[in-house]
This record gives sequence, C-alpha cells and structure tokens, in this order.
Amino acid sequence: KRDSGESDHEALIREIKEELSVLLTSDTLQYLGQFQAQAHGKANGTMVQMTCYTGEYIGDLKANSEIEELKWVSYEQKAQCSEATQLIIEWLKDQGQL
Repeated sequence: KRDSGESDHEALIREIKEELSVLLTSDTLQYLGQFQAQAHGKANGTMVQMTCYTGEYIGDLKANSEIEELKWVSYEQKAQCSEATQLIIEWLKDQGQL
C-alpha cells in the first residue's frame, strides 16, 4: 500500500525493501498492468487490485517484516497462489513471459 503522498514507484521500492530485503533499481521499473480478483481469505465480493511492475534489484532476496516465506512456484504450481496471483501468472504465460 502507498503511504500518503507516495507515488507507485516510491511505494514499490519501499515495500520491496521492507518485505524482501532488496533495493529495486528505480530506472529499471516498467509497468505491466493492473489486475483485480477476489481477495484471498476475505468475504465473497471483496476484491483486491494489484498493480504490477518488473524491475531489477540489488541484494539477496529474503523474507522480512510480515513476509513469512519466500517461495518460487512454477506455472504448474499456480493453484498454491491466491486468485489474483493466479490471474497474473496466466497473463504472464499468455504474454510469453513465463
């Protein structure tokens, strides 16, 4: 989530540093798209909207802050993910990025 007065890029850089312990390289950030789906674990009809970017980073990825675990999943394992994440994985596959 963005803090008051933050741009998407500023929030993304801050959140990734807090939660994954790496520094995003701001000049490599590229907008991918916005995706909306049912929010995981929330009442039916409660939607989550995700704005996605690609970018390069400096450092070693590790779970931090409120992140419990960092896990790479394959396309075949997408059912382990939230509906929103599954939607993004499908889109990435359709775009030839997986």
